Amino acid sequence: MPDGIPPAATSRSSVRSLVQKRLLITFAVYILLGLPEGVLGTVWPSAQRTFEQPTSGLASVLIAYTLGYLVATFGSGRLTELFETERATQLGVAVTLGGLLGYTLAPAWVLFVLSALLVGCGAGTVDAVINADVAVRHGQRVMHLLAASFGVGATLGPLLVGLLLEVGIDWRVAYGLLAVMEGAILLSLLTLSDQRGVEEAGGRINPTKASAARPDLALAATLVQFAIYVGVEVSVGAWTLSVLVGERGYGAGLAGVAVAAYWAGLTVGRLLLSVLDDALSERTLLRGASAIAVAASVWFWIGGPGAVLALPLLGLAFAGIFPSLVLLTPGWLGTRRVARAVGYQLAASSAGAIVAAWSIGRLVGSQGLGAAPAAFVVLCVLLAASQLFTEWSTRP
Repeated sequence: MPDGIPPAATSRSSVRSLVQKRLLITFAVYILLGLPEGVLGTVWPSAQRTFEQPTSGLASVLIAYTLGYLVATFGSGRLTELFETERATQLGVAVTLGGLLGYTLAPAWVLFVLSALLVGCGAGTVDAVINADVAVRHGQRVMHLLAASFGVGATLGPLLVGLLLEVGIDWRVAYGLLAVMEGAILLSLLTLSDQRGVEEAGGRINPTKASAARPDLALAATLVQFAIYVGVEVSVGAWTLSVLVGERGYGAGLAGVAVAAYWAGLTVGRLLLSVLDDALSERTLLRGASAIAVAASVWFWIGGPGAVLALPLLGLAFAGIFPSLVLLTPGWLGTRRVARAVGYQLAASSAGAIVAAWSIGRLVGSQGLGAAPAAFVVLCVLLAASQLFTEWSTRP
């Protein structure tokens, strides 16, 4: 040991290095978590021809993925209790790797759909386990960077795969590259867990008791808010291009830019929040975000020449809602219940996305595309109301 450096200082330096390495790997995990979701829509026309499926066959893949994600998130708390965060994360990444290899090698349609189920199971496990861990070990900055990392992956996926397809590379090669990257992440996680001090590198958990007077009611309130939030977030992303092109006369290129601006607002907002760190409390952020979301959705519904500017504003409003709710959960429910609670919250998110997609689809089918922006307004108003209900139910 070099002269003048006490053993304790060296130990703290080693642990700090492990903290940084672990966080970098975690962000990489989340980028890869977002990549397959962004890639699927891009490769689907090619995969559709390979398996001789109708365009509607994509629904089977999405249902399989969502079902796997829902089941995995619901059971993630129990999984964490059995294997702890490190091993549970490795298991989730390994299952995702298996699903990506399935996409790459599947000789038949049914195996391709089963691969989507595996990818959903792996993604749900990783998402719930890591979110719960970050909520009790880290603060706003890491949580918002984590959410932004997913957005980066979802944005880069279509660009990367679109480029590969453009130059004539088979769609299976794209999934093969994702599998190679997922395998590298799994190897990094396994290597990190073999290093001494990895538990300390995750940051110490300070056990807290539930601050909410009625924790069960508080949990139910957060489940409702998660379901509504993810329902409206996904619905805006899914239906806006059709509304702009089919209802408002925009060209496909300009409409695509507008939708990209919505997702960019979400990702950039999370990056900005990671820089602000603790400048805004989570409660203040949630109140302001809910109000801005209502205003932006009304602006888009009313329409007019500048209404597309409401989309990046809506993305910015949505940026902090999911991370802030997860961060507040340990204080509301106590750290002992966080792992299971976050799993239930993400399962509720999947259910909300399914219900919202089905409901707006039925509404558009009967009333036309013009009904979708009105549905966005209703969902944003319900989101604001659920925020008030959550605040009431989490009072000490």
